[in-house]
Amino acid sequence: MEYNNSDKFILPALPLTKVKRICKLDAEVNSVSTQAVTLIAMATENFIKILSVEAYRRALFCDRRTLLSKDIGDVQVEDAGKNNESEAMESTEVVESVPSEDVKESPVRTNDV
Repeated sequence: MEYNNSDKFILPALPLTKVKRICKLDAEVNSVSTQAVTLIAMATENFIKILSVEAYRRALFCDRRTLLSKDIGDVQVEDAGKNNESEAMESTEVVESVPSEDVKESPVRTNDV
């Protein structure tokens, strides 16, 4: 089998060490493979891209060019691979993780070495 120099590996823009550190904040996670970290980073980038584009469309619909937190909170993330509308509606989730001003942060496990 010949090696083709035109094959390019696309690395995510997110720093992999930070993604791995975030993954390890979960008490149930002991170790994460490099491949898993790369895939998580790429999936996160795709999610951020879709979320920001849809939020920007919502802002444009309201005749604004500035994104507000409510634009992001109103975006619905759908599974594009669903074949019919009922399956797509079942998999639709409203992004409710946009924090309001009065929400306090929950404590997070730290990696004390």
